[in-house]
Amino acid sequence: MITYSPLNTAFDEYVAKKLEEFHVTGISVAVVQDGKVHAKGYGIASYPSEKVTPSTLFYTGSTTKAFLGALWAQLVESEENQEKDELEKIFLKTPLSKLIRDDFVLQDDWATNHITIEDALSHRTGMSRHDASYGGSVNTSKQIVRSLRHFPLTTEPRTKFEYCNIQYVAASHAFEVTTDQPLRKSLKEKIWEPLEMRNTFLDLADAKRAASSGDVNLANGFSWDREAENGKGAFKQEDHMDFSYIAGAGAIISNVLDYANWLIALMSRSAPLSEKIVTTMRTPRAIVSEGDRLQPWDGTVNYALGWFLATYEGEQVIFHDGGLIGFGSSIMYLPERKWGVVLMGNTGVTSNTVATFLRMYLVDKLLGVPAEKSFDNPAKSGDLLNSIKPKDPKTVDEVYPSIVSPALPPSLPIGTYAGTYHHPGYRSISFEVQDYEDETSLKTKQVLFANLEDRCWPCTIRLEHVSGEYWVAFYRRMFITDTRKAEFRVGIDGKPAEIGIMMEVDMPDTKFWFRRIDE
Repeated sequence: MITYSPLNTAFDEYVAKKLEEFHVTGISVAVVQDGKVHAKGYGIASYPSEKVTPSTLFYTGSTTKAFLGALWAQLVESEENQEKDELEKIFLKTPLSKLIRDDFVLQDDWATNHITIEDALSHRTGMSRHDASYGGSVNTSKQIVRSLRHFPLTTEPRTKFEYCNIQYVAASHAFEVTTDQPLRKSLKEKIWEPLEMRNTFLDLADAKRAASSGDVNLANGFSWDREAENGKGAFKQEDHMDFSYIAGAGAIISNVLDYANWLIALMSRSAPLSEKIVTTMRTPRAIVSEGDRLQPWDGTVNYALGWFLATYEGEQVIFHDGGLIGFGSSIMYLPERKWGVVLMGNTGVTSNTVATFLRMYLVDKLLGVPAEKSFDNPAKSGDLLNSIKPKDPKTVDEVYPSIVSPALPPSLPIGTYAGTYHHPGYRSISFEVQDYEDETSLKTKQVLFANLEDRCWPCTIRLEHVSGEYWVAFYRRMFITDTRKAEFRVGIDGKPAEIGIMMEVDMPDTKFWFRRIDE
């Protein structure tokens, strides 16, 4: 048993090393051991000099999901629900369409009628992410849910773990309709107030009001642009965004002190939770595929209601990460040890990397893992490090290995293809002609460019001609570019009528077709 703070001088030095190595501006850490909380802040919350403290507020991203799972488990086990007629009771196996019939409609009728609350909360609905489809004008949970009908399933329901935020939004919307009150009110009444989580919020306005009181500070979010300043790299400050519309999928803003209270309740199975509710939350419901794993877990990794379940050095480990533009978080606990840790950082993507190293450092110390077997050993952390290494996007030849030579010219002048194209799920994309300097040849060429900065996950798309009506789309998000197929269709009138773009990396053979709407 740890009787001293694990956040000691050696840990402080390790944190400083990792913040510098992975370009993170700041991070806050809280460790819970047998109900006792140790917490510290490191680095900068806001430039030039506002420091991170344990009270600093961060967007916590997908660590929100476990709270939605807890709400549903509470509702199912509630006295009011148990007293209902059997046909009126709500179960985790209740189909979502029974609760939000007009809103929850999928392209597959069987899936519409049979996908349940449990399926949505376990990422086993068979639907891919489609994260570029919401934000901007689609800024309510109901709107996001109603867009589901425009996306095909990638796999049969309940056959594969398929991480999907918008199905969590569907479960959030269903909870609001079922309880007839906003999700933030249910979270506050059922979980946050009983746990004295006074600085936890579901929307930005409430978090800003708390910060203006002076009791807490709201961290600014940053991204690391490795290409800035001639390749030296630089931090870019990101705007605070209101993500309340993604609700239980990832909208919480909080601090590590409040999350420590959440950890204590989970490990002690105390009110407002219970033995049965925690057991329900932790019951494995989907097997996570090997390709989704970047940790040295022992054996199978499962997913429960907003939690990953694994084993490390013979110990059960329960965890989840979260990430949004400019922020990254992680929560993990070892139930048998009554030990947990929560970390919150304010740099997109790289905060999650640092959080992983820090939490595993603390776990290795807790379990007495020797240095040669510790997570910081490349033999264990190599997969994670390889996953975050900068990767050049695929070349045109890799995307189109059978290009005719010489390539065929486009049917029309490039300016003719500029315009606005619409897909009912992904909404409108407007392309304009821009001059672009090729990094290899240093020659300037004309491309088509679209800015989707209003989305929850802001991105840009640069189209370069390949051959005939085939183009390559350079999809750039958070300073990371990947290459996707795109194709125009010219109508009988000789004008561009549609563009098909590979919008989902998990659906490499599927183009989503956007119809020209500006003429």
